[in-house]
Amino acid sequence: MAHILGYGEGSVSIGIEEVPPGDWMARVYEPDIAGKWSGLTKQPGYGSGPRDPEEY
Repeated sequence: MAHILGYGEGSVSIGIEEVPPGDWMARVYEPDIAGKWSGLTKQPGYGSGPRDPEEY
């Protein structure tokens, strides 16, 4: 990731957290994907984004 962005390794942090499948929509998709849809560098090929763009 650091190489792709052209940053030094000391400038990038990446965290991985396991999320149970039943919690994924509420804990990941809604706040971090749909909630930040317009700011995503690459939008996922699943889901339709926020239900109401004004909501985010």
